[in-house]
Amino acid sequence: VRTGMFASALRASLLVIKDKIISHEDDLQGVVFYGTKDKRNTTDFENIVVECDADSPDAARILSLEKLLQQTASGGDAAIANAPYGVMSDVDASGSPITSASRLSDALWVTSALFTAANARGAKVSSRRVWLFTNLTDNDLATRTPQRARDQALQKAKDLADLAIQINLFMMIPPDADDSSSSNRRANVVTEDGWWTR
Repeated sequence: VRTGMFASALRASLLVIKDKIISHEDDLQGVVFYGTKDKRNTTDFENIVVECDADSPDAARILSLEKLLQQTASGGDAAIANAPYGVMSDVDASGSPITSASRLSDALWVTSALFTAANARGAKVSSRRVWLFTNLTDNDLATRTPQRARDQALQKAKDLADLAIQINLFMMIPPDADDSSSSNRRANVVTEDGWWTR
């Protein structure tokens, strides 16, 4: 986990919520973290925390995210590791290496459930979008993510597309990445043909 990239994702979320509270206060926003140590979601998936349900933006939500951003930005990597939701282990129960990509399918499922819950409350949702921030590379996916997990994420992404839920990918390239690795940072691109570039 890289503090700077996590903080950047939080800042982007805050900018959108602040913009919506002024210009489109009826729009709904939610914030979901995956790859966490803890879980907090209605579907009981491991390593996923719903920080904010899909709901109209308000001051309490902004203050909560700003507090999290301040803790993260000032405390470095330790602040993320010691945050209430923590960081998932980089090995599974058998000791095999894993990445948060192993939970991506579940995270997309939880996101879809947020939209469903909003619809059940009678909320009017004209367009549905997921902003996905990640710094996973092809190497992460090839060496530390089981093929089954990749296939599940691909299928769930297709399921969301069938439900008219658009996924917008934001690649978070580490500042110390060299030129040779930058070409490998295309693994999570969502295309018409699929989710993972193989």
